[in-house]
Amino acid sequence: MAPSPTISLVTPTWSGDLDHYRILLRSLAQGPLGGLEHTTVVQSEDFAVFSALLTDSQNSHTTRLRTTEQVLPPAIEQARRRATSLQTLIGRHMTRISGSLSRELGWPHWPHYTGWHTQQISKLAMASQADTDYVLVVDSDVVVTPAADLTEILKRDAVVCFSDRKPLAQFKGKTRKWVLQADALLHIPPNRQQSYDSYFDTPFLLHVATLRSMFAWLEQAYQQPWWQVLLAQPPRRWSEFATYKAFLLELADGQSDTTAHWQTPDMMSYIFDASDTERLLSEFQASWQDPDIQFITVHSQSSGRQRWHPHSFADDLLTLIG
Repeated sequence: MAPSPTISLVTPTWSGDLDHYRILLRSLAQGPLGGLEHTTVVQSEDFAVFSALLTDSQNSHTTRLRTTEQVLPPAIEQARRRATSLQTLIGRHMTRISGSLSRELGWPHWPHYTGWHTQQISKLAMASQADTDYVLVVDSDVVVTPAADLTEILKRDAVVCFSDRKPLAQFKGKTRKWVLQADALLHIPPNRQQSYDSYFDTPFLLHVATLRSMFAWLEQAYQQPWWQVLLAQPPRRWSEFATYKAFLLELADGQSDTTAHWQTPDMMSYIFDASDTERLLSEFQASWQDPDIQFITVHSQSSGRQRWHPHSFADDLLTLIG
């Protein structure tokens, strides 16, 4: 019998999600996945605050910090720092306008180096370096429940990936752009797929060998380093997860011995509205005690419009977790 696949965790985050990250760390320390190797990638300027948090946590022996300076090529890190400074200087409104111009006109180029874009590249770079068979990408707003157990899911002679497929007509806005941009990037003919995958959230399973194969394909097709190819994609119109899934479905599965198993993400629970703390805590406790729920995502905003700071519920969740 073949040995069970190995798995490690990767969390890309930044100082704005520090309270969420505290909750994630506590849930890992108290839960069944606490013994897994966990790499957290933070923006270089945020290293000190995350290092201090880890030093005071129970996770210091399993969680290691990596900075964007350590993960990204030097040219990207330098451009990222400049873009961060420019964002601060011109403000949120002008940053959004600059991003829209970059997507539509290809200019200015600096929005390609903002946190959203470089964070996606950072998580892929970190995952590709793992010495495990799989990497589970876990964002900082995820909470791991006592029921978390991936062993049965991974006991398959196939590459496992979470999936929720829908007809293209059901995709709207950014998700529609993500799947179509992935097809264009990978030279997949339009309309070949009758349906597309709509699961872009975390936890997200990346098969390390398949990810490396995707990088090799990109470098062969574009004659550039993979990160340069991905950096050139329109900001917020490109998704690392949509690209990986399209590659696994159309290329890895079709041109090699790789077989994919598309796992329904029915062990996930999501709380999108954090405006009412009492209701949030009630929903969280119900999911926390549900033996079928392994991961809970507590969003600090909904649809990018409403913003609720985790200060209002972080301490209560930490107490509930124990």
